[in-house]
Amino acid sequence: MANALALRLHDKTTKQDVIVADGQVYADKNGDGKIAKSEQINSSRKDALLAAAGYVDQYFVAKVPGIVSQDGSVVSNGSLTKVELKEFEGGGTLTRRNRLQEHLAFFDVNGDGKIAMGESFKSWRALGFSTLKSATLTAGSTVVFGGRPWNGMKVDLASMNDWRPKGTTGIYDKDGNIDQVKFDKFIGAFEKHADAQGVLSTEMAKAVVTEQANLGSVPKRQFDSFYAVCEHMNKSKTVTVDQVRWLYDGSLLYRAAGTPDNEGHAPLQNG
Repeated sequence: MANALALRLHDKTTKQDVIVADGQVYADKNGDGKIAKSEQINSSRKDALLAAAGYVDQYFVAKVPGIVSQDGSVVSNGSLTKVELKEFEGGGTLTRRNRLQEHLAFFDVNGDGKIAMGESFKSWRALGFSTLKSATLTAGSTVVFGGRPWNGMKVDLASMNDWRPKGTTGIYDKDGNIDQVKFDKFIGAFEKHADAQGVLSTEMAKAVVTEQANLGSVPKRQFDSFYAVCEHMNKSKTVTVDQVRWLYDGSLLYRAAGTPDNEGHAPLQNG
């Protein structure tokens, strides 16, 4: 199997992160937390990993995180960005991105590790927002994340760990990963108010968020976008518990853009 992109996978059988590129499999053999092109493996799991990568590459847009392979033993953590690919070919790239970067990488359309205003606009449009709303969201998000819409400055994903608004849920920790204790409490509040199918009204979801965190103006605006995405997906003023989980594991926006009435970023190409 010779896929066009280097895929980042997690093997649930061996509990190992790997990269599949050009029909070969690589893993963190020296335990330094990075996978390099010099760390090629030929274990008994190689064929299964190649098959899983082929399945993901054929049926899904490669950079979508969290897609499970056909046999369920391998989870895709997305493709490498252009920056990560250079690192992989040199000294090695980190085994996986943090969760905050996976969430924001949706807007990095060309995979260069930065979000340009044009990419942001296209991504909001892919989520089903109107041209005017997408332009407004693009300008707002560029300012929020340190860019300047009047000169088209790009937002660097690598700097996201150092950026924190004054008020947040606190679910993303200082390393950009999920604080499981805080997340369990947060998701439990949604489960408490949801119906048997895990659905709650948007108004109830807003009340739950307000109860669970001392949010500043920036996070509140971000959650407004979350509610709008969920309503577009659900075709009703509702939010599901799963959608809250997907927001934090990085897959929500890809799932939303992959609904039948949206274009671009579609994770599911067949079946």
